[in-house]
Amino acid sequence: MRRPLPEVKSIRDFYAFEQHVAKCRRHRGLGMVPEWYQVPVFYFSNPASIVAHEADVWAPRASQALDYELELACVIGRTARDLPADDQALEVVAGFTIMNDWSARDLQGVEMAVGLGPSKA
Repeated sequence: MRRPLPEVKSIRDFYAFEQHVAKCRRHRGLGMVPEWYQVPVFYFSNPASIVAHEADVWAPRASQALDYELELACVIGRTARDLPADDQALEVVAGFTIMNDWSARDLQGVEMAVGLGPSKA
């Protein structure tokens, strides 16, 4: 089976669902910060990690805590920059789909403890 999109150049995974963000921060003993409401918060993910529907998902041998989150994916169909957050931004959207965002939570915790994650987990 083929990948859902033949060539993905970049993935930005946004931290946008307020209740989820607040819950994650609470578990770490933190409250919401005003900056979260002021800028789009995201991290870059690896486009080479995209696999087709029903394909096997590789799990790192060192991980005992593989987890996934169901997410809405927005596919951007053309180059754009600094668009306002209104209907003009929708003009560059090629479509929407769903995806599973897999994470090795135990490895992710180690990365984030040193201030460099999540990057590999």
